[in-house]
Amino acid sequence: MRHSLLSKTLCMFCALLIALSSAISTPVFAAEEDVYRDYEVENNSNVRSGVETFPLNQWYLVSTNFSVHDYNYTPVKTVQGRYLKIKFSWMVGDYGMGGETITIKMYNPNTHSFITGSAVSSVDPGYLQTFEATFDLQYSGRKIQIFTDVSPSSTGSGTGRTANFYNFEVYTYN
Repeated sequence: MRHSLLSKTLCMFCALLIALSSAISTPVFAAEEDVYRDYEVENNSNVRSGVETFPLNQWYLVSTNFSVHDYNYTPVKTVQGRYLKIKFSWMVGDYGMGGETITIKMYNPNTHSFITGSAVSSVDPGYLQTFEATFDLQYSGRKIQIFTDVSPSSTGSGTGRTANFYNFEVYTYN
């Protein structure tokens, strides 16, 4: 009698332990090499993260909808062409604070410096701004991070502003 009560208790304890361990989630992190600069993207359910290669001679959709607060460095990307064209639409994310300006630069994670050139765009609240710029990366196969800075325009106020981006695409060519 004693043996079966102990056996039943042990079985119930094991079943309870199995049920609890399957209900508790454990965070899992992707095996990605650390990048040299920190990056933060808000509302990133549609943003591809991690190591990515931008293909040669074709448009590549990076994301359909995301926000950047203050500034952002993407994870490291490999660009198969010498020239990188970026195209997207964007809007002010902080309504009631005035217009915003974004500055886009290419960052070289190997040398910890920006590649020559930048592109700037400004927009007032309530307007959807289309943006397109081409960057000369100087050679094919370069590893880059896309840097985005969001700041108030001359009609804006405050620091640490947010911009909403839509249909962010890239095209590379030689």
